[in-house]
Amino acid sequence: EVDSILCRRREGEHEASRRLKNEFFSSFDSIVGNDDQRVLLIAATNRPQELDDAAIRRFTKKLLVPMPDKDTRRSVL
Repeated sequence: EVDSILCRRREGEHEASRRLKNEFFSSFDSIVGNDDQRVLLIAATNRPQELDDAAIRRFTKKLLVPMPDKDTRRSVL
């Protein structure tokens, strides 16, 4: 899940985590800025409130998939 690497930045965050986020954002921006390539990046999370604002801004489409109701869960099982 994307929140494991793109969670909100916090005071005292490990330098390696901060560098990983910065590298992701830099790579993401260079892919999106290249008109010769069409790239579809799909990310999933159960905790959207934990995502870094910079990550949220970079995803142009957001899709909420709600929890299934009781009858649907039962039919799946």
